[in-house]
Amino acid sequence: MKFSGIYPEPEHMEMTGKEWVFSRNMILNVPAKYSDCKQMKLFAELYANFTGGTGKLKINRIVTDVPAAVLSADCRLPDSVTAGEWEYTIRIENEKAELSFHDKPSFAHAFSTLLKFLQVRSTKRGKEAFTLPIGRIEDIPAIRFRGLHLCVFPESGFIRTRKFVRLAGLLGYSHIVLEFWGMFPYKTNKAFGRKNAYSPRWIRQLTQDAAAFGTEIIPMLNIYGHASQCRIKNGKHAVLEQNPRLAPYFETNGWNWNLANPDTEVLQKKLIVELLDACGEGRYFAIGCDEAYNYAADRAYAGKDETQILIDHINAIARFLKSEGRTPIMWADMLLGRDCFTGCTANGASREICERLLSGLDKNIILADWQYWTKDESLPTSRFLSEKGFRVITVPYDDRETSMICLKNTEKYHYFGFMQTTWHTIYSDFYLLPAGAIYAWNGSRKASETDFDDGMRAQIARYLRCTMRVKRYEDEGIAARELECF
Repeated sequence: MKFSGIYPEPEHMEMTGKEWVFSRNMILNVPAKYSDCKQMKLFAELYANFTGGTGKLKINRIVTDVPAAVLSADCRLPDSVTAGEWEYTIRIENEKAELSFHDKPSFAHAFSTLLKFLQVRSTKRGKEAFTLPIGRIEDIPAIRFRGLHLCVFPESGFIRTRKFVRLAGLLGYSHIVLEFWGMFPYKTNKAFGRKNAYSPRWIRQLTQDAAAFGTEIIPMLNIYGHASQCRIKNGKHAVLEQNPRLAPYFETNGWNWNLANPDTEVLQKKLIVELLDACGEGRYFAIGCDEAYNYAADRAYAGKDETQILIDHINAIARFLKSEGRTPIMWADMLLGRDCFTGCTANGASREICERLLSGLDKNIILADWQYWTKDESLPTSRFLSEKGFRVITVPYDDRETSMICLKNTEKYHYFGFMQTTWHTIYSDFYLLPAGAIYAWNGSRKASETDFDDGMRAQIARYLRCTMRVKRYEDEGIAARELECF
């Protein structure tokens, strides 16, 4: 029996070649301590979607310490079994499917995998029939921190972003960095969010959906470069286009924050608090800090030690985040001397300045080493940053060879994690979203064998379609229109 199209592919499967055929009304008994009501409501919705809109799942949250759930036609209780060293196990028999796990996230991962194996045989009224393969499935991720960087642009559309968040959860990402490109409704100063920014209710929905899958939303605010909250090639500025009186917070060109202005730190902390309040519980916060072109070129820095100003600013934000129970994650390119790493992304100034930054910055900061096109299999930038005493996340983009280099080095040197970026090209290269999950769950050996072909795209399109039913053509799929992608 073939099981092509299950992404990420479970680590171990033993199948009998037979199927369990069941009908419309099913019951899931799950321990209350490993679930919550909002999560169960979403899972019932997903079950209906994966069964052609006809399956009905009744969920009973039961009082038990056994970390297992049972899907059956009646109220069966789980056996006294555990997942052991696996993240989760699934045992499918002729009349039930039993899921064993360790905690809420691993239960969500087990249920997500079960959904992917569902197939529809009949949707005729009164004769609904669905199947699961009889056998045993065991799984564990190759990497614990499995991050996805997801951008929210003015053109993104809330429904589509919500589907992406749900899909990321279904694929088993542990963390999603949400970067709001002028799309967060700041109350501190409304000019920092566009008029069509997401509403607080929408953002709560995103965080609740992610939490249901055991996925943490990591809010992001660039505190150095990218201050415009726009792509530099298009010349827009989310803030100054709306209120030019806010110019003192930025360097004259608008791209970098004016760190020589003490009010900038005060403002950024207020913006951070709003992001933390809106995006739910979590352990991390992304502070950006990449591509700060021509930093300190303004006369505001004249006669001042701009490098020390930068160190003090980043450390002050890091201390503030620590007081809020968060660990900062920072892009690392400005810490790498541009003449020091051939064939790698390095946007820092001189070797001396970068050494000073690395020596002065809080070692609690996690550095995200984005290397999108390097072919150096040793990934010298990540090793360099690690040897400086920092935890490192390797970060690829759209080049598969480079992605495998990042993955192999994360495994070999036990770096903190792996994070897939997508940027605006997620709408034309949709494979980027599942690719990161496949890499981080399957590891370099299995991931290297995965074909990111049209067959995979079709299967992921099925997953996306089942995450959420939509009513408008523009909300279908990955782009608003069939003949163009923004």
